[in-house]
Amino acid sequence: MKNLKSYFLIALACALSACSKSDKELSRRTNELLAPYLKGQTVHFVPLKSGEEIRLPDLISVAAVSANGCLSLGFARTNFEERFLRDLFYSNDSQKQNQLSPFTEPGVHAILTADHVVLNLYAGVIVRLIPDAVYSQGYSAFKSNAPVGKVLKVVGAAEHVAPRPLPESLSTFLYLRNGKAFALQSSKNVATKNGKMDSEFANSFNMTGLRFHPAVVDRAIEPYAVACVAESSNEKNDAKKVQY
Repeated sequence: MKNLKSYFLIALACALSACSKSDKELSRRTNELLAPYLKGQTVHFVPLKSGEEIRLPDLISVAAVSANGCLSLGFARTNFEERFLRDLFYSNDSQKQNQLSPFTEPGVHAILTADHVVLNLYAGVIVRLIPDAVYSQGYSAFKSNAPVGKVLKVVGAAEHVAPRPLPESLSTFLYLRNGKAFALQSSKNVATKNGKMDSEFANSFNMTGLRFHPAVVDRAIEPYAVACVAESSNEKNDAKKVQY
């Protein structure tokens, strides 16, 4: 029993060490990608875990550590302005929808249920969610300046900044999708990289590049049921409802 316990503790320590290394690498890479905005500053990130709450405004980064890297955030539908929800999920004007950044950017999939809005952020996406941003249509996405959401699911690694304040230099930053920069980390190992690694990084890049159509679930459903599942808008751009 003692040997079994020792083995478990060693395995746990190794797992935590690997996790810490992965988190530090993501934090370093995110700061590198944001360098043009940070102007010499460094942002401190902390890992996001399933089940924890997240309060906006916040800066969020999802790593391309696996082919299916993804972060799902759930917010109560009552947090959002109804006009914003109508324009995002029900409008036939694609030009108007595309102005609702970052909710319609590549690698971001917004899903509306009876009670929630779920945001699935795929590999390589870095996004600043600011509730008081005013769109050209004259409204904000959120009703309050400090809405609270929940981390529904994390596939791979994801991190955020809150509750620390963001550097003022990031005030003009909203969204970045640099899946290629994440994916090409493996290019340093050209001599030893294997087919499986090549395939995983290629798939993560392809997933990041997808543009998803905002989806409406046609029945009451738990937000966890639509966490990190999505359909590409390439299949049918005018589809407004998705079956789950």
